Parts: sequence; C-alpha cells; structure tokens
Amino acid sequence: MRSFIPRSEHLKHKRKKRRREWWPYFFAAMVIAILVRLYALEPYDVSGDSMQKNINSSDLVMINKFIYHFTKPTPNEVIVFQATKESKYIKRVIAVAGQTVEAENNKILVDGDLIEEPYLNSSSRTTDFNLVEVPAGHVFVLGDNRMESRDSRHIGTVSLDQIIGRAELIYWPLGEMKFL
Repeated sequence: MRSFIPRSEHLKHKRKKRRREWWPYFFAAMVIAILVRLYALEPYDVSGDSMQKNINSSDLVMINKFIYHFTKPTPNEVIVFQATKESKYIKRVIAVAGQTVEAENNKILVDGDLIEEPYLNSSSRTTDFNLVEVPAGHVFVLGDNRMESRDSRHIGTVSLDQIIGRAELIYWPLGEMKFL
C-alpha cells in the first residue's frame, strides 16, 4: 500500500528534480557563450566620426574575430584593429599586400586603376597622397569620412597581426541595424 504524501511535499520534490534537470543545460549555455565571446564574436563601441555616413559614433558593431583565421582581409571590408595599446580603430580596407594605392584629385587609385566607392558621401573629400606600396602581411585602410579620419595616411599600413576582426553588423541602435 502506498503511503500518503501531502501535495505540497510532492510538488516540492518535483521542483527540485526539475532544477537538477536544467542545470547542465544552463552550464553548457554559459560555457558556449564565453567561448563565442572570447574566440568568435566581440562587440565594439564606435567612437568618432571617421566612418560616417555608414557607421556613426556610439553605434555598436559586432566583430567577427574568427574569419581571419581562415582568410585574409579583402578590399572594401570594414575591419577593427588595434591601432595603439590604448585604442582600436574601425576602417575600410582599400588595398592589400602587393597592391599600390594613391590619391589624386579626390580619387583613389589602386594599382593605377580608379576604384568605385559607393559608400562615400557625395561631399566626401580625399586629400592627395603619394603612391604607397602595401607590404606583405599588411593592408591599407581609410575611413569613409576622409577629412575626419586618422588612417593609413597617418599611421601607415596595418599589420595583419593588429587586426581584431571584420565588422559584420551594426546592432545598436536597433532602428539602424544592418549588415556591413
């Protein structure tokens, strides 16, 4: 014969059992979240106007840190890199290793050919600079808002070792969410 167990005791026992059942899932989710944050994705808070019209100051951008373990940056990709010990920059790749880049009459020439830059404001200006050959293991970067940007014209080419990752998504503000 079964003994009588009050309903409250029975429910307490059931809740304890349920807690024990979901605990491993919670722990696994936390471990996965930490690993993703450390090795795959990183949020970046944009500071400054160097990438305006496309990326504004205070936008939050998600960086893909994993991509460049398998491939190298290509022209037009937006990257985040460690410019100094204290600061990270977000810029657009204009030229890669082995290419030459120069600016003449407000136009960018890569390997002597004019490049299309649909991401620039119509009022954007690029000051002339002399021919630069991008060394192996480096990229040449420029901000989209050229007159407000501290980029390869000032700091030189960027080593692949300095690159943190590729900017993939503006996720804040929500009204301006978009893939880059």
